[in-house]
Amino acid sequence: MSQQYDFLTKQVFTKEDVVEILNVLRSENGCPWDRAQTHQTLRETAIEEAYELSDAIAKNDLEHIQEELGDVLMQVYHHIGIAQDKGEFSETDVYNRLCQKLITRHTHVFGDVKANTGEEALAVWNANKQKEHHIQSLAQYLDDVPVSMNPLLRAQKVQNRAHKGGVAVYENLQEKIQEKLTQFDGCVAQQDFDQTGGDLLFLVLALLKKNHVNADVSLADAIERFIQKVK
Repeated sequence: MSQQYDFLTKQVFTKEDVVEILNVLRSENGCPWDRAQTHQTLRETAIEEAYELSDAIAKNDLEHIQEELGDVLMQVYHHIGIAQDKGEFSETDVYNRLCQKLITRHTHVFGDVKANTGEEALAVWNANKQKEHHIQSLAQYLDDVPVSMNPLLRAQKVQNRAHKGGVAVYENLQEKIQEKLTQFDGCVAQQDFDQTGGDLLFLVLALLKKNHVNADVSLADAIERFIQKVK
C-alpha cells in the first residue's frame, strides 16, 4: 500500500488527515472533479453545506450535526488547498486573519472596553467591525451587508442597521402594509407587480423583525407545516 494511503487503515482521524486526503484528491492521480474545482465553483456548495448544517441543528440531530460540520470544514480546507496550489494564500494566513479578528473585535476582553451583557458585547463587536471596514456613514454600513446573503436575512439585517442608524423603519408598519396591498391590487403591468410586491414583502419582513422573528427560520417552519398538512 502506498504511503499516502496509510489512512485507509485508520479508525480515528485528525485535521492533518483531512488535509492529506484533500491533497490526494486534488493531485494528478486524484479525483477529476476535485481537481477541477475553484473558489468560484465551490461558492454554491459552501452555501448548501451551511444550510444542511443549519437544518441538522434545527432538528437537534447530533449525528448529522457532526456530519455537516465535517462538510463545512471540508469546504474550508478545500479553499485553502486551492489557494495554496495557486500561491494565493496559506493555511497560516487564514489562521492569522481569524485570530486577529477575534482579538480586535473583542476589545471588551482583550482591551479596556467594558461590556457586561451579551447586547453590549455585540455592540462592541459591531463598532470594531465598522472601524476595521472603514465605515463612516449609514449608507456604507448598509452596503456592508453581503449582496449574496439570503434576501430574507439580508433585508432584515439592512432594516435593523437602518433602524440603529436613525431611520424610522419600524413605524406604522401595519398601515404601510395595508396601503401597499391596496396598491398591489391595482397593479396592471408585470413590472408594477414585481416592484410593489417587493416593497410589500420588505414591509412584512420589517414587521417580523420588529417582533424578533427570524424570517428565514419562520418561513422554513411554515413550509414544513404546509407540507405536513398536504400529506
